[in-house]
Amino acid sequence: MTTSIPIHGRFTIVDYRGFHDVPRLILAKDEQNVYWILESLFDDTLDDYPDAYTVYPVDLEENSLLSVLQRHHDDPPASALGTLPVSRLIFDPTTRASFEIA
Repeated sequence: MTTSIPIHGRFTIVDYRGFHDVPRLILAKDEQNVYWILESLFDDTLDDYPDAYTVYPVDLEENSLLSVLQRHHDDPPASALGTLPVSRLIFDPTTRASFEIA
């Protein structure tokens, strides 16, 4: 499994939850078919959305894709790989199908 945060490339959005300007909880697949969760949920302390995604690697098989975001929400991983500024993601025109990391 990949253990470093992605720093560039094209990603397909497999599923997402929450949307405020951009998707806020994303399950994405990179060009090497590695899956990632990017999370930028509302922060009550900030009273706003963070300006970065927290990035988690996902180890899964195709048949478990539909429930991975719900499992992540119900039982979040203890640690993330790091963060990625929201501004580094260049979304497709719909902001729901794909993105590139600039």
